[in-house]
Amino acid sequence: AVHALRKACTRMTIVARDPVTAERFQYHNIPNTVQSADLSFLLEPAESIVLQQQVMDFIQESSSRNPLLIGINPHFLQVRTPEGKKRIIAALHEAVESIFLHYPNAHFVFLPNDNRRYQQAINSFEIVDQLLPLLPTEIQDRCSSILPKAGSSREIRRICSELDVCIAGSFHLAMTCLS
Repeated sequence: AVHALRKACTRMTIVARDPVTAERFQYHNIPNTVQSADLSFLLEPAESIVLQQQVMDFIQESSSRNPLLIGINPHFLQVRTPEGKKRIIAALHEAVESIFLHYPNAHFVFLPNDNRRYQQAINSFEIVDQLLPLLPTEIQDRCSSILPKAGSSREIRRICSELDVCIAGSFHLAMTCLS
């Protein structure tokens, strides 16, 4: 594999997301290797929220009750069939109810981050739309969700900075929470 990469890289550039991967390529003398990152990870969180204001209002209102703020980021690539859709919604349903049972002060912020469709399957926003009505009312009242196609990377970073914990289904949101 290393030999094939060396040969292929004479005609292309390999872009590594992190320094460890870039160093591995360089260690194996893979030419044309550069390190890059999603620039949104370098942005400071927004001071004011415009497009996702209802989520910030929810977070601020909830903070008076000293909640455990939990972000949940379902990702559609885990859902490739109708059966997969049922399984992911059932798993999220069970997880949210279990968390609420063990942490009655939990409040949930759903962070779907992809509205594309993979082979006509459900997308992240549709997962949340179908999950929320299945939850008991007392849990629904403790839920908020970001809006599709709204908000900037800085606003999402701000929302993530307010969370106590996030269950991330996508690499990008996990990195946003960590940065």
